[in-house]
Amino acid sequence: MGARAFKSLDDGSGPCPRIFAAGLFNRADADGVKHISAWEPCDFVGTTFCFGDGSLSTPCPCAPPNGSADAGCTNSHHLSGAKLTALGTTNPDQVRLRGTTLNTYGFTVLLSGTGVITEGVAYGSGVRCVDGSFVRFGSQFAAWGAVAYPNAALGFDRPLSQVSGVTPGLGQTRFYQALYRDTGVNSCAPPWVNLSNAVEITW
Repeated sequence: MGARAFKSLDDGSGPCPRIFAAGLFNRADADGVKHISAWEPCDFVGTTFCFGDGSLSTPCPCAPPNGSADAGCTNSHHLSGAKLTALGTTNPDQVRLRGTTLNTYGFTVLLSGTGVITEGVAYGSGVRCVDGSFVRFGSQFAAWGAVAYPNAALGFDRPLSQVSGVTPGLGQTRFYQALYRDTGVNSCAPPWVNLSNAVEITW
């Protein structure tokens, strides 16, 4: 029982090689899997905030239910909400943003902002915390509820610091959030969009 084979693969899509495990198992952490799972042994960077768990003074527009303590407001496919994380290193820039538990196949735009709204502001079915001068980048359809940037397979090969307008090593801070299409049973307000939690990265 358990894992029977392991393989390391660097396909160029992330900040580090992934380790794949195959065997007679159907769980990986809390996720259901079909006898195969991948692990990306990288360090998380930045600080996550703007959670849809009721901790903000601005509640999720569709609450209850709220999202989980590490994600955005609940969406049509995941009651936990969408989760945005950053992995890799900032200097040199090998940071990869990864969004998971988004609305399956929902069109997603990644946002970079120079400021933050500490208490959040309701927008669609979610709460936006990223503010200031915006950059929209990495637009893509979520593959089984997941997006990534950079993503060489989609032609997104510019480093995250470059699209954010910062230089690694200078101590500049940017805030990131995923805005995605969300229509379905848990959507409650036009324009039928939702947001992940946010990530603060100091370069």
